[in-house]
Amino acid sequence: MRASAGALAAVLVVVVTLMGAAAGRAQEPAATPPATPAGTTAPSGCTVEARPLSFLETLVRLPDPDVTPVPVESVPEGVPVDEATRAEITATVTMLIACA
Repeated sequence: MRASAGALAAVLVVVVTLMGAAAGRAQEPAATPPATPAGTTAPSGCTVEARPLSFLETLVRLPDPDVTPVPVESVPEGVPVDEATRAEITATVTMLIACA
């Protein structure tokens, strides 16, 4: 269960980071899109319908605004994930990057 919570937390960090990166982009598209560097994900890799920004805002919003977040001081040791789980997480993060 801890591995799943850790994986979810990692995915949420990526989503929030991508939201910030997307918000910082220019509003007008460039005349010539830049080439995709080797080892990165092209926008054509995004094969899912875009969710509205309100969906992501609701997803990352704290359920109780009176709760004070506690910073994570260290990441607990755990059992490494199996290859199928690693592949699914990698596919999810790759899709997030492609759709950003």
